[in-house]
Amino acid sequence: MPTFQTLSKISGDIEKITSNILKLKDTDTNTWLEIEYTGAKHIPDLKEYLEGLVEWSKLEILRIRNKVVSDKILSKMAEDEILEDLSPIDVFVRYLDAVNITEDREELITLYKEIVNHINEEDINAQ
Repeated sequence: MPTFQTLSKISGDIEKITSNILKLKDTDTNTWLEIEYTGAKHIPDLKEYLEGLVEWSKLEILRIRNKVVSDKILSKMAEDEILEDLSPIDVFVRYLDAVNITEDREELITLYKEIVNHINEEDINAQ
């Protein structure tokens, strides 16, 4: 009988997320994870921390959403602004602002622009 891949959605602060991941690790089952961090404090290495928790297990993180950071970015939008009006570069710069990235900022922006251009060129070539 075919079985489906289990998908588990975990949402909460870092303690709740950690606890749920450790419980899932104990089940020793193949599980995909979608994680939404909703805690109040900023955790700069959230992705690395979560990936470390699932290392050497049958768990695989498909998506990590940091609600704190996304809310900060969206809260800086002017009242008449909508997300669709912003370019990917605008969103990236606001992300850098939201997480207080000052070191190597210009280099990060330049590299991000190169990545976006490369993706757009590949998309045009695929057509």
